[in-house]
Amino acid sequence: MLPNLSKFKCRMDLINSDECPFAGDSRVNVFPGLTTVHLLFVREHNRLAQKLGDLNPHWDDERIFQETRRIIGAVHQKVTFEDFLPHVIGGDAMRAFGLLPGNYRYDPNINPGIINEFGVAAFRYGHTQINTFLNSDGSKRISDMFFRPWEAMKSEGSIKTDKFMTTEVTDKLFLDVDAIGHSTDLAARNVQRGRDHGIPPYTDYLDLAFMKFIKPHKIDYSTILFPDCSSSDNVYDSVQDIDLFVGGVNEHPMKGALVGPTFAYIMGEQFKRLKNGDRYFYETTDPVVGFTSAQLSEIRKQSLSHVICQNSETRYIQPDIFSVANTNTNDVASCADYTDIDLIPWKEEPPEDNMTSSQK
Repeated sequence: MLPNLSKFKCRMDLINSDECPFAGDSRVNVFPGLTTVHLLFVREHNRLAQKLGDLNPHWDDERIFQETRRIIGAVHQKVTFEDFLPHVIGGDAMRAFGLLPGNYRYDPNINPGIINEFGVAAFRYGHTQINTFLNSDGSKRISDMFFRPWEAMKSEGSIKTDKFMTTEVTDKLFLDVDAIGHSTDLAARNVQRGRDHGIPPYTDYLDLAFMKFIKPHKIDYSTILFPDCSSSDNVYDSVQDIDLFVGGVNEHPMKGALVGPTFAYIMGEQFKRLKNGDRYFYETTDPVVGFTSAQLSEIRKQSLSHVICQNSETRYIQPDIFSVANTNTNDVASCADYTDIDLIPWKEEPPEDNMTSSQK
């Protein structure tokens, strides 16, 4: 379990006496969904560490920790690049940027750092997917969940990516967390953040996306920004003034994607750098830092559904956790049907004692 912080340190109201969990990122307490993901992977780490220790009793704590950390990092990369990302940027972008499984090629000249436009605009597309309510019966509003990580989570689908954001995060973001009734606006924060960082206007990136992504790869995209026009006329004097975040979420999604071509271009470029600029990416064949073929095979079998099944009271879940369950292609299955990671490929024989019995 995650250790606790006092309610004062995690910025909860003074009425509730519950404590907040502590993790490597203070945002663990912002919303119950974030808390849940942190907790899942901490539990998975501890579970695998116990199994590795039992399998290799001659390993010390440091060796167990480092090997477990390496496995968890690899599973996280597999889930991110192979299970999550295709839903976001679509198959065309996955192919265009060489992000399909098996295409890893380490390049020491690639900077794997985070692109400013990715951090302040493109990867914030998900803010438009936030529902008004946490659950389908409407008993828990999103605005009532901020900094209240003890609230139970339920399985609910997100809404589509578009130019609309629920008032739960535009009018009521962090409402009442200071016990005074203040709130803020997430959309306004995104726009202001882009301006604070000196991000060029949306049209500059649309031009780049067309020249470097859409046209070279013959991607069919003819959607016009702001099809009703009225929404932009009342805000911007010129189309050249549109902020990157605003323009990006107003694009119609590409085929099989959640985002339009401009955000797909920025995210595709970012994840290509994160992958091919990382010498330790889990698919590396470098025998010094990489996994054996048997170990890699086990990692590739894992999914977020596996992690949830192994570390929660969930008993039934769909294979693709990033898609709503359906009886045709993503039917709910029993957790008993999900094969746990086999750690036998990590078993090592204890080092032999070089001394003979007579020498002893």
